[in-house]
Amino acid sequence: MRVAVTGASGFVGARLCAALAAHGTDVVALSRVDGDLGDPGVDWSAQLAGAQAVVHLAAIAHERAEALERSGDHAAFRRVNAEGTERLARQAGAAGVRHLVFASTIGVCGDETSGTPFTEASPYAPCSLYARSKQEAEERLARLRGQTPMRITILRPTLVYGPGNAGNFLRLLRLVRSGLPLPFGAIHNRRTLTYVDNLVSSIRAVLAYGGSETLFIICDSESLASGEIAARLAEGMGRRLVQLPVPAAWLRLAGAATGRRDVVRRLVGSLEADNRRLRQAAGWQPPVPARDGLRATAEWFARAAARRDGE
Repeated sequence: MRVAVTGASGFVGARLCAALAAHGTDVVALSRVDGDLGDPGVDWSAQLAGAQAVVHLAAIAHERAEALERSGDHAAFRRVNAEGTERLARQAGAAGVRHLVFASTIGVCGDETSGTPFTEASPYAPCSLYARSKQEAEERLARLRGQTPMRITILRPTLVYGPGNAGNFLRLLRLVRSGLPLPFGAIHNRRTLTYVDNLVSSIRAVLAYGGSETLFIICDSESLASGEIAARLAEGMGRRLVQLPVPAAWLRLAGAATGRRDVVRRLVGSLEADNRRLRQAAGWQPPVPARDGLRATAEWFARAAARRDGE
């Protein structure tokens, strides 16, 4: 089987390409040097030739996404994450690709849950420009389904973490390593994360799946409070962690006063998700428990920090 992977040099893409190759898949690794998703004239036909499947991971994310969120530049998100996704899908269909797997985000359903986990039936309720652009990409792909024999599968992972992490989770790792007291002692939220190897495993399962489902939520099977996540990271780093019992309402007020409302919401709010559909449809199980994934991530971060400190 030949599989083309966009965003192949990224955090998830590099691990996916390695895993596919290790299991005998012919991998075509696509990155920005092969074409800019935001360029209306880009042509991937040569790279897509002979591929049976495409896994589309590339998108505006992390630091660039945060900068665009601050500036309110929805057009840039749309150009890459929505229009670029549709352009890639159309070219894949024209090249004879049989299956497109698109990595969306759980954020299309919203940023918080209140006791009921997100499922594939949850309505759209994006709270960021990034999530809105992913919703638009999903809608464009849904319209395309009626125009092509190519199968299109959409994945909605929760926050992805693991060795090599970037973005918001990296900030939490830095906080835990700093040794400063953290205000999670009175926070009783529930967060469902996605360890990177579990995401890679789910993509491999979806590529092999031959059933009728075309939308899957991807996540670990355990939900943890922010204080539990921090404690497991501290354990993996060999750090002592002090957690102060600061009420969630106080933290939300502080976030609003300092312009960090979204950051605080991610730390104290709940976001639970249910991965049952993929488990039942494809017999998939996340191979790495959250406890082990958090420990591996913390150990990687501690080693990387020790190397930097020694330089």
